[in-house]
Amino acid sequence: MNKEEANERLEALLKMVLMRLEEPDPGRAIRTFQSVNDRGVPLLLLDKLKSLLIYYSNTFCDGKRGLDQFINDHFGEIFKIFAKIKKSDHISSVGGSKFDEGDIFRYHAGSQRFDGIEFLGHYATSTEDTYEKLKDELKEIKKSKLKSFIQSYVSDLKNFYQAFLDLLSEIDTSPTTLKAMLINTINPLFFNSLIRLKINNELDDETLRLFAKTDIVFFKSGKKMRTTAYNLIDEYLEKGKEGLKSKMIDQCRNYIELASREFVNNAFNSSCFHYIFFEKNCQEMGLADLKKLIPGKQFSQEKEHIIPINLLKLDNKIEIQKLGFENKKDLENYIDTYGNLISLEKPLNSKGKDKDLYEKNEIYKSSKIPFNRRFNVKGFNKKVLIKRNDEMREWLIDTFFKDFAAH
Repeated sequence: MNKEEANERLEALLKMVLMRLEEPDPGRAIRTFQSVNDRGVPLLLLDKLKSLLIYYSNTFCDGKRGLDQFINDHFGEIFKIFAKIKKSDHISSVGGSKFDEGDIFRYHAGSQRFDGIEFLGHYATSTEDTYEKLKDELKEIKKSKLKSFIQSYVSDLKNFYQAFLDLLSEIDTSPTTLKAMLINTINPLFFNSLIRLKINNELDDETLRLFAKTDIVFFKSGKKMRTTAYNLIDEYLEKGKEGLKSKMIDQCRNYIELASREFVNNAFNSSCFHYIFFEKNCQEMGLADLKKLIPGKQFSQEKEHIIPINLLKLDNKIEIQKLGFENKKDLENYIDTYGNLISLEKPLNSKGKDKDLYEKNEIYKSSKIPFNRRFNVKGFNKKVLIKRNDEMREWLIDTFFKDFAAH
């Protein structure tokens, strides 16, 4: 921008008049805001929700006697909480790249039954449709129960946003939460139950690990049990925490062998590879050690092929047979199984790409993960690979998934 253009813009700014409108009554303020909203962008979900509740408070509950202010104060807190959630280093990993305030509203809608209205949640319902359903339900509430509903709904919504933030924050303070939420990235269809437990101070480490394992069976072992995951909340609301845990165990029991076999045989394509790798091989790593593996905002480990992929491309029969494989086809059958993989830091994985086992031995020694530094790469072959597969399959069934088999 040249000097002349800068001066023109400065003159335009100096001619502008800033007007401040103050309205002490929250109900009238909301209605005024709606009528003059010409920002050129749609209102946020939370803006619309606050406006809707203020409208019902004003119209049917004589909101000036305190309910308007109650709504205003609570939504002020909700906006502050959500601002902290958006600033979290981990929100894109936990909530997804398109996460917004409407997602938490939707999770909340499926987490509680409120007196006087139908259950708002459904696993396939969008944020906008959930909001429209709430609007429809508000029309049907008896006027004598409306104030009580608004108070309980707004208070619970604030608690839900706060519990979501608390869980996000625990990623930085708890190794169990870091592994379950950041490394495993539990499916959001569990969040209605998960956050409800958090609100009630019932989400301990054991229960969070059970959610992570259930997530693996439901979504990361060749199945997509969306309805089952979302509807776990019914069990919790009816039978409490123990009823919820029993339901998860019942739903998973018959699938642990399938899940174990699927993971071992197709580990390279498994979205839970790193979580299971760390649970089996890295128990000695504490919170500080795990946090060293998150250089930026996201967990950045990669799946490293111990026997490199390029050995298949080169089709070097002599080198393939040196490792104990009969031929290229034999190697293909094992190349992507768990036995041929470790979790390695991204820079080291790039450095070790297509290197032979002797060169990889030195690279692995630079890893921040003790298991990798101890790993005997030089002595690796088909026999060792198969042994790793067998040991992992046995460990998954007898140890990792033992909660599901013991009931």
